Amino acid sequence: MENKERKKILENIFEDIYTIRQKLASELNLPLHKIHISYSQWLVLNLLRKNYSLSIKDIAAFLDITSSAATQIVDSLVSRDLVSRKRSEEDRRVLKIALSKKSVDYLKKCFDKASLIFDVLDNDELMQYCRLNNKIAGKGTIC
Repeated sequence: MENKERKKILENIFEDIYTIRQKLASELNLPLHKIHISYSQWLVLNLLRKNYSLSIKDIAAFLDITSSAATQIVDSLVSRDLVSRKRSEEDRRVLKIALSKKSVDYLKKCFDKASLIFDVLDNDELMQYCRLNNKIAGKGTIC
């Protein structure tokens, strides 16, 4: 493949990535506005969806913010009954943050809605797409 042809292919890929990002944002935008949460709050909810429960320190490290800033985000989510605080069974000094039932249901609806954009792929194509994304992201093989 010539360098010029490769450059054109990469330009198309970048345009497609932008289009996919826009579609995902569009699908998630309506649900986000319904419960009035910020992008940082969304990140925390999604992080908890993947990890079940985390400490404030873990959340702060993931978002690369201070524990104080993470506490503010969590406080706002607690006040809306989107997350809860529980004492760690291993160390009673540590508070663990977990999703509420309301959040679990909400995130499932969001994920189901956003997943629809991949319905154009059959199962083999989806696995191939996943492997290629993991390779580009440097994650190794997760699929």
